[in-house]
Amino acid sequence: MNTNFLKNGIRLAALAAFTLLPGMACTYSATSPVVGAAGGNVAVAVYTQPGCAWTAENTAFGSVSGGRQGYGTGTFYLYVRPNPGRARSAVVRGYNTVQYNQIGGRSGPPVQIVFQSTLTQYGR
Repeated sequence: MNTNFLKNGIRLAALAAFTLLPGMACTYSATSPVVGAAGGNVAVAVYTQPGCAWTAENTAFGSVSGGRQGYGTGTFYLYVRPNPGRARSAVVRGYNTVQYNQIGGRSGPPVQIVFQSTLTQYGR
């Protein structure tokens, strides 16, 4: 067997295993949803590497209704209350899941924000 081929195969396998370790070089991004004045459920997509953990948090006028936590790329859903007034926006944040769970939510020391996007809702 070709020695270079075998070495390259071992390197590739080691690199693949290394990238799946939790907490290793995770980068995150999330979509910024827009919803009508009537409110309703809206999906927020989170993009990251496989094995990277995240937890979504409620916003000022929307609460997480499904998929609050994930590993790797995924989607969570916000239920946005109807808006009887002017257009408004709120920050949607995601946190490091391990830290978030260790302190029981946001009641303890600050946790690492891993993604942030903006939820915009039209007014009446």
